[in-house]
Amino acid sequence: MPTPEDTAPGTTFAHDDQLPKVPLPTLEESCALFLEWCRPLLTDAERAATEAEVAAFLAPDGP
Repeated sequence: MPTPEDTAPGTTFAHDDQLPKVPLPTLEESCALFLEWCRPLLTDAERAATEAEVAAFLAPDGP
């Protein structure tokens, strides 16, 4: 098994260009997933406030 001392400097990212691209979700998809994940943890009032904040974040001139 190679040890850190056996690895030449600069080889950590030597094959980065050969790796497949990781698909990134859209901002809208990420926000929807966030709301889905936090739903069981929030009260109805907290959920409504969170949904309003997410909507403001997604607005064209969001924060």
